[in-house]
Amino acid sequence: MSDVEDIDEGEDKIRPEEQHIEGFSSDEEEEEPEGPQCPWGLKKKLIEEGDAERVYPKSQDEVSVHYVVQLKDGTQVYSTRQNNDGKPKTFVLENNPRDVVCGLDWGVQTMRKNEVAEFTVHPKLAYDDYGAPGVPKNATLCFKVELLGWVTKDDLFGDQRAVKTIVTEGLGEERAVEGQEVVLSWKLTSRGGKTLEERGNEEFTVGSPVFGPVSRVVSRAVTRMAEGERATVLLSRDCVPSDERRYAGATLELYLSRIFECRDVVLSGDKVLRMKVLKKGTGHHVARDAAHAKMLVESVTDGNVLLPGFSGPKILEFTIGDGEVCDALEIAVLTMKAGERSVVTSRRPALCSEPELGLTNVDARQVVWTVELQEVDEGTDTTKLSPENLAVFAAARKEVGTQLFKRGRHALALERFTKVTSLVDALEKNGQLEPQTLGLRRTCGLNAAACLLKTGDPHGAKAACDVVLSREPSHAKALYRRASAFLALSHYTAAAQDLNTILRQDSQNAEARALLAQVRVAQKQYAADAKAAASRMIASTALPPVAASVSSAGAEATTDPKTATLTKESARETQDGKTSPAGPTLLKRASSKFLTCAALPCGKV
Repeated sequence: MSDVEDIDEGEDKIRPEEQHIEGFSSDEEEEEPEGPQCPWGLKKKLIEEGDAERVYPKSQDEVSVHYVVQLKDGTQVYSTRQNNDGKPKTFVLENNPRDVVCGLDWGVQTMRKNEVAEFTVHPKLAYDDYGAPGVPKNATLCFKVELLGWVTKDDLFGDQRAVKTIVTEGLGEERAVEGQEVVLSWKLTSRGGKTLEERGNEEFTVGSPVFGPVSRVVSRAVTRMAEGERATVLLSRDCVPSDERRYAGATLELYLSRIFECRDVVLSGDKVLRMKVLKKGTGHHVARDAAHAKMLVESVTDGNVLLPGFSGPKILEFTIGDGEVCDALEIAVLTMKAGERSVVTSRRPALCSEPELGLTNVDARQVVWTVELQEVDEGTDTTKLSPENLAVFAAARKEVGTQLFKRGRHALALERFTKVTSLVDALEKNGQLEPQTLGLRRTCGLNAAACLLKTGDPHGAKAACDVVLSREPSHAKALYRRASAFLALSHYTAAAQDLNTILRQDSQNAEARALLAQVRVAQKQYAADAKAAASRMIASTALPPVAASVSSAGAEATTDPKTATLTKESARETQDGKTSPAGPTLLKRASSKFLTCAALPCGKV
């Protein structure tokens, strides 16, 4: 700030009669302003309200203001309208170094667009004891400021290497994250205005290196953009590798036209499906178990070409959860709303065999479905059922799970049993659990354990059995299935204990006897394998030649004082006359440790 100008009435919202200021401390009581508050040394007086939208500029934003500066006695020091050719002052908030005094910088951050305010600034937040042209030392200043607007800037890495500026605001609060897919248009222009590269409406996975040296910048910018936003990013020379200097000072123009909603679908603790929403559904809730659905299958590919035998596009009608379509569709539909169109990717071909579509033996690394849930009825809202009706519904869904298990649809059957268990838990929580419903939970817990054993999850099977045994410690089927889980986990002692408990109750239990025999065979084989592994480990340990001679002397050599005090020369002597780095200490340690270990049994498990 340097010169002074008069303010033209009618042009400036800051009127001459408002230019005189009182002392820094005012006796007038003022209401606490909304929004960001002024720090110590800065006092704000609102003159004219700004826009209704309560949005405020922040650090690194480029603001545009008109202002008048006065001393405490009313002497005008500077006015943008008179001393800046009538042009507003533009500066970057909290720039390093600052473009304006601290008091003005911080004050503007408390304002809304088109707001007019007066700020009384303590000398410490102005020119302190240095002063300036027209400003005495230790002078309190008054800034009367009109905020015309600002351009939002974002220092992407916090070091000025890449600064993003919003050109057009986007819509909504959703932001893309690493690994999410978006549709992006971009243009890279050199410092001299030459177009270096340009792409339009391409699908892009955030974090991928497809944009070469500027990929990291593009990904960071996209994660801070809303859908529909247009932005530019100014690249400094330090933002790109030394061998890509053509990018130094370049401008990156970005338009984020779409952020795809992506979600992972989990089954039995594993992410079995990846879904990308192409069109959002219109329903109020996702499809429910046992609801009737109508789904259009547009295509099934391996990611590039249609799978052999695919007979679609085709509409499939089915009852959700009954196993009338393949597991991939059964699992996906429970996350969809009516009208939703999605791309469903599965890396488990076994989940994707669907005879209705001509897909019987799917052989592909991944299977990519494009589907649309055209219709789905309301289904059964279990939260609104009476305890009696809920118990009936749960029993019916348990029977569906049993049939799925018999057909080998173990993953889908597990989902049914798990959901029924959660319904029973809800009844118990509300104190409405009937005795027959308690038996339903036990059955579903045991059946879930059987499914988990079939799908290769012995830890989950053990946990399911533990729940049943916590209420009925001697339940034979729960003990048997937990023993099966222990066997799969190589916990042979625990498996034998559960099976012996069963046999103490029923010594003629043929299944328990057969499984106990398997446990004993596995236990013996484990012990033999462990002993063999120990022998190989000992044999592979190279001993110095002197140690070998001690080994051939037998156990007496390990206790012979003469052996323990072998001279350095004899320890270093080798059969071919060369020297070995081993000394007496290594000889004693090797002979005592390895010979003793070799003499001990491997131990029982």
